[in-house]
Amino acid sequence: TVKGPLLDAQGRQTGLFGISRDVTELRRANQELLDAEARHSAELQQRVDERTQALRDANHALAEAERFIRAVADSVPGRIAYWDVSLRCRFVNRGYLDWFGYRPEDVLGRTAEEVRQGDFNSIYGQRLRRALAGEAQDFERETLRDGRRYVHRIHHIPDRRPDGSVQGAFVIAFDVSAL
Repeated sequence: TVKGPLLDAQGRQTGLFGISRDVTELRRANQELLDAEARHSAELQQRVDERTQALRDANHALAEAERFIRAVADSVPGRIAYWDVSLRCRFVNRGYLDWFGYRPEDVLGRTAEEVRQGDFNSIYGQRLRRALAGEAQDFERETLRDGRRYVHRIHHIPDRRPDGSVQGAFVIAFDVSAL
C-alpha cells in the first residue's frame, strides 16, 4: 500500500490517495522459497553429516589397519625396512630399530646414506640400488657384534606396481646364526 496527500497548484492538500495491491501470492511464494531453502539446507546438512561420519569410520578403519600391520611387523623375529626410490626410509619395524639402536625419528624420512652413513656405500648400498632397479637380492651377511658372530639372511625385494614400475624396496633380515 502506498499513501500520500493530493495537493493543488498552491500546495494545499485537497485530498488523499492510496494504492493497494494484493501481495498474498507473493508472500506465499516467498514463504515457499524460504521453506524449500530450509529443506535443502537440512538435506545438505544431513549429507554432510553422513559423509563426515563415513570419513570418520574410514579413518578409524585405516588407523586400525595400520595398528594391526604395525603389530604384525613388530612381531616378526627379524628386521623389516622399506626404502622408496629416492632412498628414503618409509617404514621400519621394532626389530630394525632395536638391532641398530635407532629411534623412529633417526630413520623415518631419512635417506639410506644418512641412516647407514659409511656403511651405505659398501655392498649394502649397491644391493639396495639393484633392488630399486628391479633386481631382487637374496644373500647372507656376517656381523661381529659384542664379540659374537651373527649371520643374517637378507632379502631385498622390489616393490613392483601393476604397471611394472618399482616404487621402492622391502629389506627383510633374519638371524640364522643358530642354523
